Amino acid sequence: MFDNLNPLFQEAKSPAKKQTLQRTNTNKAQGKNKKAPRRDKGHCVKLPVTLEQQILFKTSLKRFRYHFPEIELKQTKYNTLLLWYALDHLHIVDWTMDYIGTSEHHMTTKLPEYRYLEIGGINGLSMQKGLSERKAVCIMTISALKYIEKGGYYGEILQQIRTVKE
Repeated sequence: MFDNLNPLFQEAKSPAKKQTLQRTNTNKAQGKNKKAPRRDKGHCVKLPVTLEQQILFKTSLKRFRYHFPEIELKQTKYNTLLLWYALDHLHIVDWTMDYIGTSEHHMTTKLPEYRYLEIGGINGLSMQKGLSERKAVCIMTISALKYIEKGGYYGEILQQIRTVKE
């Protein structure tokens, strides 16, 4: 009947069947890796800011809400729209701005992954400027905030919302 009770030590009569089963399993595993990431997947970045900058971000959002009460925005979404605006208008970015590094206060952005690659990809802005990805995001977002506060029109940020929805 059986030479050994343990099936590992028994000789398989049809080793070809086991090999084909193993090959199909590896094909299924490879198929899972090829799944494309979700388009709405976001890349979250926390920006270190001073207390004064944090107050500026919050008051800027309040001004935006005052001008456009029909649009409900949270702080993270507003910060993301500022970063999006800076990505589309690189001429407003002050790349020589001081960077704090670490801080007790921070603001958050959540840029879609396909837009974040423009900053952190192989040929992204951070590599071109010789900055870290976090530093580049911080400089761009604060530059956009300063531009809007110096006289930029909040409707320009509103255009970014319409671009995101399309």
